[in-house]
Amino acid sequence: MRFGPALRAAHTQLHSVQTMERGLAAAAARRWGSSTGSTLG
Repeated sequence: MRFGPALRAAHTQLHSVQTMERGLAAAAARRWGSSTGSTLG
C-alpha cells in the first residue's frame, strides 16, 4: 500500500485551496477596505 503519492497530491491540492482562499480574503479586504473594519481577522 503506497499512500505517499496520494498524500502528496492531496496536500498540494489543499495548499492550493488555502492559498486561493487567502487571496480571496485579501482581495475582499482591499475591496471593502476600512469601511467594514477588520472583520476578516
